[in-house]
Amino acid sequence: LLSQGVTTVIGRVDLAETAQLEALAKLPKVAQWPINVGFLATASDLNQDEFYERLVRAIGHGVLGVVGNEMARIRPLLDWFKLPRLNTEELPNPEKQPATIREHADATRDLAVRLRLKSRATIKLGTTADLLFISGAVGQSLTGNVLRRVMLGGRVVVDNGEFLAGASGELLLR
Repeated sequence: LLSQGVTTVIGRVDLAETAQLEALAKLPKVAQWPINVGFLATASDLNQDEFYERLVRAIGHGVLGVVGNEMARIRPLLDWFKLPRLNTEELPNPEKQPATIREHADATRDLAVRLRLKSRATIKLGTTADLLFISGAVGQSLTGNVLRRVMLGGRVVVDNGEFLAGASGELLLR
């Protein structure tokens, strides 16, 4: 993934699946991660009490937000925890890749802003340095070999297609 310019993967945890919630709880909070990893909870058809209990457990384990189209019933809980709500349409579509460098940068920044990841998607002092170095103009197509270097956590991990460094990623938590 790094050699393709992917520095962060956001997965989903289905609250109806006990095994997924247990796996989230077992993730090491301090570990050697090759890339940045975060998780969103998906709203499901559990009864309200069970849903609330599982959502609170997922929040305790650091989910970044909740994805679903029918969230009116949980809005007060999400507001109380200041947890972002995303509709399914707001997530990047893996079938439709950004066509230009600008579209890729905008999509990355917009999702980081929606998830309230304040130290992401902005280049400034004190933020995490996950950077893609691309040859070409901002409006240029992303097709072909335009990726030159990938920095993850301030370290060069890919240079001209060659993987250089070990784990520099982190588990993204709220």
